[in-house]
Amino acid sequence: MGLLCFRKRAGTAVPNPTCRLRVLVNSVIQYGMAINDFTQRSLSALRLYIFKALFHAAFVLYVIAMPSFMMFCVCFAILGGDAFAGYFEDGSYYLEARGKYIQVSQISYSISWYLGIITFSTFIPLILISMILSGLERLWKISYEDIRGY
Repeated sequence: MGLLCFRKRAGTAVPNPTCRLRVLVNSVIQYGMAINDFTQRSLSALRLYIFKALFHAAFVLYVIAMPSFMMFCVCFAILGGDAFAGYFEDGSYYLEARGKYIQVSQISYSISWYLGIITFSTFIPLILISMILSGLERLWKISYEDIRGY
């Protein structure tokens, strides 16, 4: 900066204030471009990290939700109803199916109840995360191939 910002006048070096300002402005611009480039790369990496985390969360929920849903359907078919619409009173447990109540044992009622809880508590977040992933994929223009290497 020192040698470039002096102009020769009659054999002596005179400081050139506009040159110093120009060098300062260029330095700030280059620094800003470096920060912008770093920010863009960091933002891109952050987006991929968020997308990857949501993708893995959806996968874990899918692995839990699908077998529990299948078991819930089998349990519904075998027992003839589910415990969500059923009730229990005086030591008797009832499952409901199409407006009819079927008396079952406590263990059958508990299995139906817990399978229903697991199924609904995993399917609703799975649907929400899938919708968020779909929106982020379009918004951020990220594809599943981008997260494959991560």
